[in-house]
Amino acid sequence: MNNVVAAVDLLPELQAIDDEILFKLQSRSALINVAGKYLLSGGGKRIRAALTLLAARLGDEYSFERVIHSAAAIELVHAASLVHDDLIDDADQRRRMVDGMIAWNTDWCCVYMDIGGTGLLVGEAERQGKVVVSTELGGGGHVTAEIHRLAASGLANVLRHVGVLGGEVIGRDSQPTFLMATELHNFVLAPESGLFETLVHLGQRVESGEPVGRVHFIERPDRAPETVHARTDGIVCVVRAIATTEQGDNIVVVAREADWSGLE
Repeated sequence: MNNVVAAVDLLPELQAIDDEILFKLQSRSALINVAGKYLLSGGGKRIRAALTLLAARLGDEYSFERVIHSAAAIELVHAASLVHDDLIDDADQRRRMVDGMIAWNTDWCCVYMDIGGTGLLVGEAERQGKVVVSTELGGGGHVTAEIHRLAASGLANVLRHVGVLGGEVIGRDSQPTFLMATELHNFVLAPESGLFETLVHLGQRVESGEPVGRVHFIERPDRAPETVHARTDGIVCVVRAIATTEQGDNIVVVAREADWSGLE
């Protein structure tokens, strides 16, 4: 396919299509801006756009200005169809990752999508078929003694689980609470820049439409703060620790509770 694209010199037109897609995704909505960047972050060969350009050349009068919109639309539809496919496809890899996650012996376990796009170590390792388990230990610049103990015991147990350390793997008496944040509506984004005030705490159950925070505007003391609401029912699993917030920053994550079968 790359040889065909190069032979008819489609590369400049494909770049123009990418620029057109980014232009069409510009919005006053922070959510749409972030979602658009997420859709395009996976890269790809733009095969569908290239086929659209080649098909258009079969006619008598080829006009890139006329076909660019169709090519961009086809790529957008394809990219959007991949959003709900964020779990690992390989069932064995997915099962081993869940087993490793459980081996930490934490009370909470969360499966999430990366709305920041590609390029992070966790995502790239997953795509290479590696067993990946990540963790957030503490937050907001503070780690408690309890978290230190959990870090030591959890890491040692995971290393025993995968055979790096000897000894018996310690299990839990009961399953942890499984959370899933694999849809865009799980992520609450700052609608404007300002200072973020949280109205919820980690582990709190919230309902769709419930206030979860406010954005204050210190340069406009006459302006009332902007209230931010949950976009789905669920459990709060992330709260932004840093007050200074830019439009589009992720400030709260509301995950849904899932059972074991949802992760297999």
